[in-house]
Amino acid sequence: MTVPCPGLFWASTEATQAARLMDETRDHLIGRVLAYRLFGDFFRHGLTTELRSRLDVVDDLQKVLPSSVDSDEWGARHYEVLGMNVVPQAGWYLDKTGMLGGISSGPEHLQSLLMGNGTSSESADHISNELAVVEHLLRFEIDGDDTTPEQRRLLDDHLLWWLFPFCFAIGRFGDDFYGEVAALLVDVVIDHRADLGTGLPSEVPMAGQADVLADGKAGIKEIAQHLTVVSQSGIVLTRRRIEDMARSAEVPRGFGDRAQMLSNLLRSAGQYDRVEQTLASIADECKTWKGLYQGVRRLNVNALDQIAAEWTDRIDNTLAMIDRISGELGSLK
Repeated sequence: MTVPCPGLFWASTEATQAARLMDETRDHLIGRVLAYRLFGDFFRHGLTTELRSRLDVVDDLQKVLPSSVDSDEWGARHYEVLGMNVVPQAGWYLDKTGMLGGISSGPEHLQSLLMGNGTSSESADHISNELAVVEHLLRFEIDGDDTTPEQRRLLDDHLLWWLFPFCFAIGRFGDDFYGEVAALLVDVVIDHRADLGTGLPSEVPMAGQADVLADGKAGIKEIAQHLTVVSQSGIVLTRRRIEDMARSAEVPRGFGDRAQMLSNLLRSAGQYDRVEQTLASIADECKTWKGLYQGVRRLNVNALDQIAAEWTDRIDNTLAMIDRISGELGSLK
């Protein structure tokens, strides 16, 4: 019997293990690419018959996945969630006035990445397009290119800053299916970021938070505008959430855009002697959002902690503002 050389045996074993590890890594990357593609398609088109069949393999969605898809019903549902309430574009969360701004919403060194996906400047910051950029970078990694630095910059300096409020707002909206998909997206991106190693955001991609009460001239309109700009208040007040607050306080909120609705609600609160209840409702919303970000901080990922800390600070400032106006709202115009 021929006894194999021990050195050759171990070298062969190590090579086999390395090859197996490479295959596992490749399979993991492919799975991540497919996940980003699924999320991108869903947030662009909503649930279609074709997409429903692809989601059949996602165990976490089985409890909310419908057995069939009515295109009209799901089209209306998609418009209600992402058309009327939770805007799926970065500028709405990061811009100092809440305006949609395409790639201008992101750091300059990321603009080429966003535009490199073949999208227009007006739509480059749509969640589906930005997820497609991540997918694009992962495909290069599968082919052997090291795109880790680009992936980390895209997540740390841009996408993660607005992905959290976007997904949290969907969760707060109250649609079980959309909420489950959004929560799953957060889990996938957090897992992705954890695999990219250490590193911190190089900058905060939002303007500083303004003190709307600083000059003493702010009225209800300015306060409402401040509260409905995500980068300023730190929270997302959707149309449905404002309607819920008005219903809870038993005051009218009128019509118009979100700022107008909230302005009407605050004025009505003063007129109907419901200031305390209305401001308490807004403060409770802030505390709920603060709890969501505290959950992110408990993950002990430095980049995520820094992002969540910035949002938490803005919410704390909003809570302080609410406290300052609690005795004055009825006299404001």
